[in-house]
Amino acid sequence: MSMKPTANDTHRFNEFGQPIGFALPDWKAPPFPPHQPMAGRYARLEPLSTEKHARDHYEAQLDDPTGQRWTYGFHGPYSDFESFEKWTKEAGASRDPQFYAIVDAATGKAAGSAAWMRIEPKHGVIEVGNIYFAPRLAQTRAATEAIYLFIATAFAMGYRRFE
Repeated sequence: MSMKPTANDTHRFNEFGQPIGFALPDWKAPPFPPHQPMAGRYARLEPLSTEKHARDHYEAQLDDPTGQRWTYGFHGPYSDFESFEKWTKEAGASRDPQFYAIVDAATGKAAGSAAWMRIEPKHGVIEVGNIYFAPRLAQTRAATEAIYLFIATAFAMGYRRFE
């Protein structure tokens, strides 16, 4: 099977005959994401604040007594509020990763967190990670919408790849 382009092909190919994406001649690097709230119908993403979110987030994570929801994270679980509070202060001050509390719009309380990370405007790439959903947030419309808000915001800012 030949990978060489033909006149009928709608894809672009490089000099090796490999298919490549469409040219983006007018693309410009997007801005570094501003650390500002993002709101939806079921969830709000708010810049992580120790004063505003730590207590609610900590209490929500207590619904996960084994700590299994922290398995793939780089921090947690937290058995006492003081260590969680210390983490929120450090995380809230970080530029990359840039942390957000996930606030359930129905309750007005933080029940999780996530962060922009590996932010590379010059390459048009941004990732969301450090995701923690307390059991009361997991598998809800608010959880789904929180990730959607990150995705929609990334593309609206001009990023071309979301990881």
